[in-house]
Amino acid sequence: MAAQTTHSLYFFTAERPSEMPEFLSDGIACFQADEALTPLYLNPSLMAFLGEDALPCSFAPYMEKGDLPAFQSFLRALPPGKTERVGMKLSGAQDSHIWVCASCQRVSAPETGPPVILCHFADLNYLKRSRSSSYADLVPCGVFKTLTDEDLTLLYANSFFYQTYGYTRESAEAAGFTNCRRIVMPNEYPQLRQRIGHYIDTGIYAFELENHCITIDRKAIWVLVRCQYNPEEDTLFGAVFDITDRKTAEEALRISEEENRIALRHSDKFIGRYDLRTKTLTRTGEAARLLGLPESTNNVPDGAIESGIVAQESAADYARFFKDILDGKPEGHTSVKLRTTTKNAYSWFNADYSLVYDTDGSPITAILTYFDSTDLHEREVAYERWARTYEQKRENCVAYYEFNLTADVLEKYEGQTKGDIPTGYTHSLLSLAQFTADLYTVPEDRKKFVRFFNRDHLLEKHRAGNDELSLDYRRYNKAGGIFWARAEAQMVDDPFVGVVRLFVLIQDVDSEKRRSLELRRLSQTDPLTGLYNRAALVKRLGRVLRRGTATRHALIILDIDHFKELNDTYGHRFGDTVLQEVASALKDSLRNNDFSGRLGGDEFMIFMRGLSDTATIGTRLNVLRNRLRSLSLTELPLTISIGVALFPVHGKSFQELYDKADRALYKAKRAGRDTMIFYE
Repeated sequence: MAAQTTHSLYFFTAERPSEMPEFLSDGIACFQADEALTPLYLNPSLMAFLGEDALPCSFAPYMEKGDLPAFQSFLRALPPGKTERVGMKLSGAQDSHIWVCASCQRVSAPETGPPVILCHFADLNYLKRSRSSSYADLVPCGVFKTLTDEDLTLLYANSFFYQTYGYTRESAEAAGFTNCRRIVMPNEYPQLRQRIGHYIDTGIYAFELENHCITIDRKAIWVLVRCQYNPEEDTLFGAVFDITDRKTAEEALRISEEENRIALRHSDKFIGRYDLRTKTLTRTGEAARLLGLPESTNNVPDGAIESGIVAQESAADYARFFKDILDGKPEGHTSVKLRTTTKNAYSWFNADYSLVYDTDGSPITAILTYFDSTDLHEREVAYERWARTYEQKRENCVAYYEFNLTADVLEKYEGQTKGDIPTGYTHSLLSLAQFTADLYTVPEDRKKFVRFFNRDHLLEKHRAGNDELSLDYRRYNKAGGIFWARAEAQMVDDPFVGVVRLFVLIQDVDSEKRRSLELRRLSQTDPLTGLYNRAALVKRLGRVLRRGTATRHALIILDIDHFKELNDTYGHRFGDTVLQEVASALKDSLRNNDFSGRLGGDEFMIFMRGLSDTATIGTRLNVLRNRLRSLSLTELPLTISIGVALFPVHGKSFQELYDKADRALYKAKRAGRDTMIFYE
């Protein structure tokens, strides 16, 4: 049947198909923006979907009631001549419902009456179904295409895309899964949308995103999304990969490494983990048995205080300790009384914590170390305990000594030194220490070895209640090789004869020490360049500055000119090579007492000790600049911009010097780069 409609300058002719289509393939409508949405023209495809033979009097009844007011407000706000998109539901014949993307434009309207709207309706289900048999469904990853509107409306998605989030194509349609906003964590969606807009606005059309998403059963997953923007269509085409296992493994590995590092740093007895998100404290089985608690406790600290585990006199300190954790303070310490089942009483515990951060720099876990610090009141128990302990340890030690510290006499010795000590060296701890240092200790460690065994120093420590001491040093073995040894000194009051006894164990800790030193090196250095990282730089520089203002120093900040363009042009591997070459040049250009590090990205810092003459500093920095220009990494020379601040003229702390040097660096960039500026 033919339907013909005229209005003002508009004239349309439409033929209605004889059969009702399964989908709305391409709907076009022209209507007035009045309350009824009075149609002026509906194309055959749209007429067929609505089940109409003639042009209806109103288009409003074919819209969802909940969508109609919002759509009318959308039309009223539509500026003339501009096309805007909006998603909605249309109702057709036989109670059929479809999701559409409506592209609307306000065209020239008659001089009187409501504005005239020209609208194109794209059936999202049709767009998806029309491609459902394509090769994209055979690709073992989620493939999608979306508009770049506020909700990232889906134009197409393959089966793997829906499976990533636990859906089938049918269950997604039933649930109204028509846009990407539905599957992204609500608190992360604005940042995701902002990042996409930033890439497009800056001309980066191929990019990657990692973000949290929600599956059909409300589980959180991590996805990697590789996107390609089409500026002609204003659409995104991309692929989705589920990387939850990888991210979980990365977080577990990061926490495990942090636990090991912190455990080595704190000489602890017990270790625990506190989850800031759930306020759950997890402890070792040994600690759980000591405190009479399960290995995992929720609602900490409030629950622990209310249950009486914490002594009333320590409740405030205990609460403050965990408040510092929740407030994000990196480290903390407290001393509190806790109830122990083994003693059936309260005992004092010293506790320390250090925070562990996620990849975004937010604290997620606190690693706690704590130990029973209650004084041993009975000297007899202490003496027998340590006597038994040292008796067991003696079997595998390098050397063992028992010394009457009060009388200054060696009473017993075994191990490597047995038979080597002349009689004259057994009647004085100082002479024994000097003899052992000369014979078994490497020259660089002899002075600290003798100082450690100074008798007056040991007795002073004992009177202060510090009876357990240790010293790591390098020692010769029988073959003349060098290994790390640990001297453990324990002082105990002998209740039977009233003297102070010194027990000394020399143990081989070479493997443990080398691992510890390597971990320490890794914690202080940037893994890519091998230079100091920011934290190590700040710590070392702070120690130097605290020594006073008598000596002049220079703090230099530099970064690589046009580094982002190098990365974008030649790739991140090339960028890493550039950073490594700069680090190598820094190492070669500095004096022995200077030091340098990588602050982050392409920003480096140099600290020149004992230098304040700008001419000398400039000469040394020009050597570095010339070295970098000669690398021939690209067709253009590699250049850097430099800012310099002087201590103590421009500041007496790291932050003050850094701020001044950073301002000078900013001026150097503004001046055209490839230059150095001293702060004025």
